[in-house]
Amino acid sequence: MSAAPLPPTQKDDRVHIFTRECAATLCYGASALNAGEAAVTFNVEQRPGDKLGPYELVMPVAQGGMATVWAARLKGMRSFSKEVAIKAMLPSLGDDPQFAEMFLAEAKLACRVRHPNVVEVLDLGDHDGILYIVMEWVDGEALTLVQRAAGKRGGTPLAIACRIGMAAALGLHAAHETVDDQGKLLGLVHRDVSPHNILLTYNGQVKIVDFGVAKAAAQAAEGPQTRVGETKGTLPFMSPEQALGGKVDRRSDIFSLGVVLYYLLSGKHPFKGENELQTLGRITNRTPAEQLTSVLPACGPVLNETIMKALEKAPDKRFSTMIEFSSALERALAERPAEERRIDLGAFVRDMVGDRSTRRADAIREATSLLDQQKPVPKTLSNPRASFSSQSLIDIHSSRSQSGITSPSIVTDVPSAISHPAAEPPQSAPEEPPRNTLGIALIVGSVLVLIAVLVYVVMDRL
Repeated sequence: MSAAPLPPTQKDDRVHIFTRECAATLCYGASALNAGEAAVTFNVEQRPGDKLGPYELVMPVAQGGMATVWAARLKGMRSFSKEVAIKAMLPSLGDDPQFAEMFLAEAKLACRVRHPNVVEVLDLGDHDGILYIVMEWVDGEALTLVQRAAGKRGGTPLAIACRIGMAAALGLHAAHETVDDQGKLLGLVHRDVSPHNILLTYNGQVKIVDFGVAKAAAQAAEGPQTRVGETKGTLPFMSPEQALGGKVDRRSDIFSLGVVLYYLLSGKHPFKGENELQTLGRITNRTPAEQLTSVLPACGPVLNETIMKALEKAPDKRFSTMIEFSSALERALAERPAEERRIDLGAFVRDMVGDRSTRRADAIREATSLLDQQKPVPKTLSNPRASFSSQSLIDIHSSRSQSGITSPSIVTDVPSAISHPAAEPPQSAPEEPPRNTLGIALIVGSVLVLIAVLVYVVMDRL
């Protein structure tokens, strides 16, 4: 399953970077490149070697409608250098006060969340009118990519899926428990819990990313930042109340994580319809999801009960906190065979997609070397054939590249993290609908979809 190697450095000293993979790994915001694109020129005014405050830009790794994500470094005395990721708002949006407000709101909320299972925000700056967010550099991959790779090699071990869910729940609980300067609970809700926003590192960590659509209760009381007719988030992973534009709290994120885990475990979306409207209808009507045991008998009663409780349509029937959800997943994990429980998450990720880390490190090292030699690093980046097609990552206003993702079937008896027995062919996972954009046509379309869903729900309840 190895992807094509990076091409050799050309005579003009261009840096050949597996840009698609860098974007998927960072998961910090903006759209990644499409698989198979020969070269992409990023439409940004900054160039490698430019400064944003004290940070030197090394190479762009992704771009969306709102921001560009850069690999960057902070240089200090005696050859000190710290690698970071920078999400810089596009200069063309600098005069739009609403974009600036949303960008700042994301940074201010995210910087308050401090937990090992959440990507850390380190700094916020304004350089000549360009707002930027500085985040920790994380070496890992989006769950979407690991899931697809595992699907080609027998599937994700059930114990690994439980661990991912437990850690993600703990990170989200930290977000939900975030307080303001007076110690008052902010009532923060992520609102976009999806496989794209769960990062798995090569050393076995799970990190929640993207607070671009998160909202605190105080913000909701002051007035919505969401424009009329616009729904923010990833539609197939929304809770019923979020999909219908209702009031959401932490239990909405619990529902979304339940959908992620059902999807990861079974390879089947619990509410997938023939089209986006039907999927929304199935999410918002009173009909429950099909029992997990009916599509994955080996999951066992405890795990089935845990996932199905998270997927309750009524919020008061779900877990009340992510801590409760994580504890239930831990009990389900305890039921698994000892041999399966010993599988290391980091080893599993390295086995599935570890070649990406090596190539990414080589690319960044080459770019950094050119900068140290004061040689130009062109914005045109060569992109060899990628193993995975692209998905939008963080930027809530970018149009996501669409592709089918093959989801894994679960392996319930795996002798080691790097040896996977043959399994049934993986099920075909649903294509996720694109996130809404700010175009007037799509705003009108969103309103029509919402009206249709309401009619669908009313008719279903008659």
